[in-house]
This record gives sequence, structure tokens and C-alpha cells, in this order.
Amino acid sequence: MWARSTGGSFWSLEAGTTLVFYARRAYHEELLSLLEETTVSVQLPAEGLMIGERLQWFCREAD
Repeated sequence: MWARSTGGSFWSLEAGTTLVFYARRAYHEELLSLLEETTVSVQLPAEGLMIGERLQWFCREAD
């Protein structure tokens, strides 16, 4: 339900827009299927990382 109501706003994004998701897949997987129907590209830079690995990744990126 949340993905459907939120996903509708993606239709107004400009072509070539890139969305970056840092949260675990459980938080954005429903949105990904909706985004396949748009011109928006998606990046998942922390995909597959456990919480400790994510924290290390964020620390490295912040430097």
C-alpha cells in the first residue's frame, strides 16, 4: 500500500533521474517494481551488506 501511494510521485520525476536507496531491500523492494515502469534509474550502493558492514561503508564514504 505504501509503495503504491509513494510510487505514484515517481511518475513526475524527470527522465534520467537517479534514485539512491541505502536502506535494506525490505524497505524498498516494492518500489523497485514500480520504478521499472519509469525512466528513473536506481542505485543500491549498500545492497547485500549487513548492518555492521553498512556502518563501515557509510564511515568510508563520509571521509
